[in-house]
Amino acid sequence: MRVTRLNASLCTLLGLCLAALVACEGNSPMERGVDRFLREGGHGLLGQTGQVQNLSFPEADGPVHVVVRNAEGDVRVRGTHKNGDDKGPTTVRLRPHTTGGAGAAAVRQLDAMKWDAQMKPQPDGSRILEVTIATDDPTAWFVKCEIEIDTPRLGRVNVTTDHGRVLIVDNHGGVHVKTTGGDVR
Repeated sequence: MRVTRLNASLCTLLGLCLAALVACEGNSPMERGVDRFLREGGHGLLGQTGQVQNLSFPEADGPVHVVVRNAEGDVRVRGTHKNGDDKGPTTVRLRPHTTGGAGAAAVRQLDAMKWDAQMKPQPDGSRILEVTIATDDPTAWFVKCEIEIDTPRLGRVNVTTDHGRVLIVDNHGGVHVKTTGGDVR
């Protein structure tokens, strides 16, 4: 009887630790890795994952301002400077997926999703990164795109998404967020 209680306690503790890791949206690579593994594993079992896009833009002389228009899904925008170092590339990761099953219809809906990412230089030395995710399919209710943006010197941020959580870390400018459902941090 005592061993069963110990096993149950250990399972409960392990479950709480995993839940805490999933809830973490932090800036550490380990937290991001665990979060990606658990999310992608869940979407792989419960839905369909599209082609992941990993983009990289060269370093900017000044801050990078971010504008995101996402049809639906989570958005994470992080400033990543370490020890005052504002140099380095800006990376964008786009991961389209469905949450409502798999099959030919899901693949068709994922293929209909369109994306665009452009870095536009500004006269003051800063740059504006614009990321747009859209779909023309009116029946694509369960198609989402998770967006992760990391840049050394994050300026202003403007995010619009439906049914998605928004996380903004270490920005040095104004923030405007519009989401129809989801946490904003």
